[in-house]
Amino acid sequence: MYLLINGLPCNDAVDVIGHFICYQYERVSTECCRKCLSVKQRENRDCEYGDRSDQCRNIQPFDCYNNRTRNICCDRCRNYRSQMSTGISQCEYGDLTPRCTFVNQRRQLCYLPENERLCCITCPRLADQSKPNCKWGDQNPYLCNPFSQTGVLRINCYQNSVQQVCCETCDNLRTRFKDAPAGCEFGDRPVTISTSKGVFDCANYIRNFGLEVCDSSDINRHCCYTCYRYRKHQRRAGG
Repeated sequence: MYLLINGLPCNDAVDVIGHFICYQYERVSTECCRKCLSVKQRENRDCEYGDRSDQCRNIQPFDCYNNRTRNICCDRCRNYRSQMSTGISQCEYGDLTPRCTFVNQRRQLCYLPENERLCCITCPRLADQSKPNCKWGDQNPYLCNPFSQTGVLRINCYQNSVQQVCCETCDNLRTRFKDAPAGCEFGDRPVTISTSKGVFDCANYIRNFGLEVCDSSDINRHCCYTCYRYRKHQRRAGG
């Protein structure tokens, strides 16, 4: 009996349809046996005839984490693994999900352990290893926006919880106020002061009521940088 595969002799079918048909037909006829033997890659154990489906050309590297896909697309997955060459355990094919493109735009999402696991290439690439406690910047950039639309300081980096969530912003504030005295490394506290003339932030309160208000321990503490700045200016002016 002369074997035809999709209307083609075995020799032609292997060339036209793909070597993968040898997984099914290599022992069916003498012609198929000879043809398949000529294209067999013995060194590729369990993948001697390459991918088992022509649909494997459409898969992405992360698809290879699926055992069934990796078995069907053995050659494509092997090539992906070789190309990626990550050297990272359980990350042989790069990020485990396409959602990491979203994480790439919002690095703070890497603080979530599951995202860090799934985005095993993206998260390490985005991390600042010189800052082990702030590798991906602020944990909530929206809440950590330091100033209001009117330029008033709105976060309190003197609180440990805020320093943790807003680690990058607090570091930037520390740099901004690097000339501040001890205990005032983040500048003024985000306070408002109610008076008979209205509600003021530190700068406007001192501007309206004079530097003398800084003699109050509470004002001097909450408005430490503004008091320091006004006193410094007064000394320079010879006041």
